[in-house]
Amino acid sequence: MIETGGWGGMFHYTCCLANGLVEHNVDVTVVTAAGHETPFDLKFQIAPVIAQKSGYLKNIFSVYKQIKQERPDLIHIQSWFTARRDWIMILALKLMSIPVVVTAHNLLPHDEEEKDALLMSWSYKMIYKTATGLIAHSRENRDRLCSRFSIPVKQIRNIRHGNYGFIYEKHKEMLLQYSCKEIIPGAEEKRLFLMQGTIRHYKGVDIVLKAIPMLEDPARVHLIVAGKPYGRLLEKYREMVEDLDINECVTFIPGYLDEAQIAKLIYCADAVLFPYRDIFQSGALLAALGFGKPVIASSIGSFPETINDKCGWLIKPDSPSELAAAMNMAVRSFDDELDKMGKESFRISLQEHGWDDIAAQTKVFYLTQI
Repeated sequence: MIETGGWGGMFHYTCCLANGLVEHNVDVTVVTAAGHETPFDLKFQIAPVIAQKSGYLKNIFSVYKQIKQERPDLIHIQSWFTARRDWIMILALKLMSIPVVVTAHNLLPHDEEEKDALLMSWSYKMIYKTATGLIAHSRENRDRLCSRFSIPVKQIRNIRHGNYGFIYEKHKEMLLQYSCKEIIPGAEEKRLFLMQGTIRHYKGVDIVLKAIPMLEDPARVHLIVAGKPYGRLLEKYREMVEDLDINECVTFIPGYLDEAQIAKLIYCADAVLFPYRDIFQSGALLAALGFGKPVIASSIGSFPETINDKCGWLIKPDSPSELAAAMNMAVRSFDDELDKMGKESFRISLQEHGWDDIAAQTKVFYLTQI
């Protein structure tokens, strides 16, 4: 299994899946970056042969040497270095008669400038068409792969994204002693809404900022936006906060978030927001459900297949007014009503996105490819 980053949600996904596969008697080696995170006890072999500061060709050669040493029955790719080059590697593996499964976490890059880059769409098409098999996280995602890239439906297996409940379990004892006042003084007197993860345009932070002045009582609400900013977005969003005169309602926590920080933020939130413009599936959403939190999300991608009206609100994308209406309902809800919604979130996380079932389905798919 190849995951080139060694950190964040994609690496957590890879580790959870690999651990699950081991429980189903699959021998797994994860090829990833040196200095990778270790989110929990790893039951699989790990090969940290990718050096972030090395050149592309050197890293490709390191991966090739690992493949030659392992002689795998199948290669499962979770992420790549750059689509505009890596399609050649996947083609080479196919010519070597090694089955290649690719998880299509995203149809294309989210940000428009990257999505529209020269040959980007063509390169993704080559990756998807060259792979032996593809995994998508929902029926809607599978259908978009078929229609956009003319992929035969028989090549794609729909397997849900697993939960990130390990974050809560790992930090549970710390959270029981934690006071949310450390994040926002007076937080217990307001409804605390959270957006966490990399701050990018497609995630719709600007939509939330526009929604806040539309609320019935903005003073009863506080928004936390936490994560590593992309480009100059943070500067743009700070200017929006000034222009909308909502400084008292918004806190930015910029920078990469480790697991403990993520755990504290989700634990303290009354509801977690996902007003995305574009998405296949979101690890941040699965983390929120694993903490038993109500969610508000755009009705796109896998979200309608994940969220029901007992655990949150689905809204029209790119609509500050609909988002404000959903936030108002969360503000008006009593604590026990939100707790009830949170219990449904946790049930969905546990019963519909459990890694044991996902690993079992993935193994079955592997066997059809070999």
